[in-house]
Amino acid sequence: MPTGKLALTTMAALTVAAIVAACTGNTAYDRYTAMDGWDRADTATFHVPSATADATYAIELGLRANSNYPYTAISVIVDRSTIPTNPRHANAGTVRSDTLHLQLTDAKGELCGNGLANHQYTLHLPQTHVKQGDSLVITVRHRMKREILPGIENVGIRIKRL
Repeated sequence: MPTGKLALTTMAALTVAAIVAACTGNTAYDRYTAMDGWDRADTATFHVPSATADATYAIELGLRANSNYPYTAISVIVDRSTIPTNPRHANAGTVRSDTLHLQLTDAKGELCGNGLANHQYTLHLPQTHVKQGDSLVITVRHRMKREILPGIENVGIRIKRL
């Protein structure tokens, strides 16, 4: 391979590696739970490991749905509990609850998330500050009238350090 093409190929590979590292470098937690029809009694629970330093986190709720989902929107309740290593911390035992509403279809009734067979939706939660050693427990449950929601494939949480 000529020297110019080798340098160009090397530079392209390094650029891609840098972009990937930049995009994932601040992700502290990223997990999804599989659902086979989301029963109202099924709570998706995420145990976020202890923080290695004081940090502020941006938290995203992710939903993956398919065309079997019978409604145009979904309402969920997300509870975030701070589990302190030191019970004297100001945020000791703090629980924050958010009710979120997400429109899943457009005016024509078509799923409007990103994807082909499964559509990905993301909801942003308020930022959370944790102290070194503290951990989080995040629970997600739906608050729809129907007991079992077909078409919801996965529920997940992604946390990024700010």
